[in-house]
Formats: sequence, structure tokens, C-alpha cells
Amino acid sequence: TGAASAAGEPPLFVGREKELEALSRALAGAVAGRGCVRFVTGEPGSGKTALLAAFARRALADDPRPLVAWGQCNAFTGQGDPYFPFLTLARMICGQAEAPVPAGLIGQAHARQVWGSLPATVDAFVDRGPDLIDRFVSGRDLLRLARLHGGVRPDRLGRLESLVAQRAQQPPQRSVRQAALFEQFSRVLSALAQRHPLVLIVDDMQWIDPGSVDLLFHLARRIGGTRILLLGAYRPHDAALQREGEPHPLPDVVGELQRDYGDIFIDLMESEGEAFVEALIDSEPNELDHGFRALLHRHTAGNPLFTIELLRAMQLR
Repeated sequence: TGAASAAGEPPLFVGREKELEALSRALAGAVAGRGCVRFVTGEPGSGKTALLAAFARRALADDPRPLVAWGQCNAFTGQGDPYFPFLTLARMICGQAEAPVPAGLIGQAHARQVWGSLPATVDAFVDRGPDLIDRFVSGRDLLRLARLHGGVRPDRLGRLESLVAQRAQQPPQRSVRQAALFEQFSRVLSALAQRHPLVLIVDDMQWIDPGSVDLLFHLARRIGGTRILLLGAYRPHDAALQREGEPHPLPDVVGELQRDYGDIFIDLMESEGEAFVEALIDSEPNELDHGFRALLHRHTAGNPLFTIELLRAMQLR
């Protein structure tokens, strides 16, 4: 799994070949029009984020077609920030990403692809998701980018200008039914997936807000015949805890999706810790013997975060 590197560069990633292969098979199915959902599970330090970031980088390196978008749930705002991971995901698709993403995930090739897709993105939001403008994405930012691009059709640009002007004159909390927003969101993504396969990643779902859980379920139920791969990651222990006396909303939704899609889990706690320790040590030239490796594994139980930090501390000393 991942280890820290220079700022902006991809971290070292070792092991997890079985899990990467499982994700690659899911992506191949999505590219062929068999959209699906997968959940990467594991406790803190098991490498969920590192695995998803490494998979995204590998997918982009192997095939220029997929468009990757990353959304992350927030432990601090939690339930008080409706749709937060999907807002960041939608804004990344539009080139408006403000939230941090894993180091090295967004390179020049991916940025060019997002820019090249902007005319289709404008079409999708104007035609399929007008109510998402200024709710999920910034209308002013999208309009600014559309004017700079030069490839957006004049009629679509005019429609976007009209929508942005209307939003400026309307109360900021103009009522739109949740079901209508969800349907528009799924239609926008389905339209975009006709141009590029989509890899949509939602990390830290143990902190997901209730509205995002509902949107996750709505979207996951509609991607079966599309070129969309929806990936989530969460800590099962935290997702099993109650929230303000109520059950966490995620397990029931995941259970329903498992009945629809079958085997949707990639459980990192089932991985071979000894194999990871071996791969991590051998990522650099060394003369560390079997006794050292066995002792390191015994102290860390093969947990990637603990192993990386302990090995780094010994290097520094």
C-alpha cells in the first residue's frame, strides 16, 4: 500500500495485486457497458485510500478513456453537509475541484481530458441537470470555463448564461424535490459516460451524510447498463456504530446493493500481512534478514500504516 513521497508525486505503492486485479476487472466490465459498484473495506491504516488512488493512477496510465472523479466524506461536517462527497465529485468533473485529492492522481493528461470533455459536460448539465447548477456545481465557474473553452456550442452557451442569470435572481434555497435532483444527477452522469467511461470514487464513507447515502443508493441502482464504475471505501466498525441513537444508514444500503450486484466487497483485512511487509522492505535495496522481517510483522500485524511508520522511524534513527 502507499507510503509518503515528495509533495504532488504519487506515493510508493506495493502489494495489493489481487485487489488491484479485482478493481481492474470491474472497470473492464464498466467500459464494456456493465456498470457496477464495489466497496473497499478495512480498518484505519489498512490502505483503502492508497489502493483506490493507485488503481485510479494505473487505470489512467493503461487507458486514456476513463474519466476519474474523487469525492470524500468529511469527518468534521458529517451529517451537516448534504451531498458533500457528490458535490466535490461533480465539481471535479467540471474542472472546479476544490477539495484535495490523493497526491499524483490528477496529472496533465487527466486535466486535459477534463478540459476536452467540457463541451459535453456543459451539454449534460444544461440538458439533463439544470437544477444541479448552483446546487452541485458553481454556475458562474462553469460559465467562465465554457466561455474560455471555445468548443461549447453557442446555443448551449446561451442556455447556460440564461440559467446562471435565473439563479442569480432566485432565492438561494428555491425548493427542488430530492427525487428530481437525484434523477438529474444520474442522467448527467449517464450522458457523460456515453463519451467517457466514468470512475466515481467516494472515500471515507463511514462519515457519509444521510442525503449522500440516499443519492449513493439511487445512483448505484441505475448504473447497471452504463459505463460507470462506482467505488466506495469505509471502515466497517465505524459504519456499525449508531448516530445520535439511530443506526448508521450505510450498512442497510450496502446490503441492498449486495443483493443486486452479488460480491461487491474488497476486504483489505483479509490480505496477507506478511506479503505486504516483504514487498515494502524490498521496495529499496536492503540486507534485512528473515528474522527482522518476521519481527516487524509481529509488531505491526502487517497493518500498512503501522508498518510504514515504524520502518520510516527506524530509517530516521
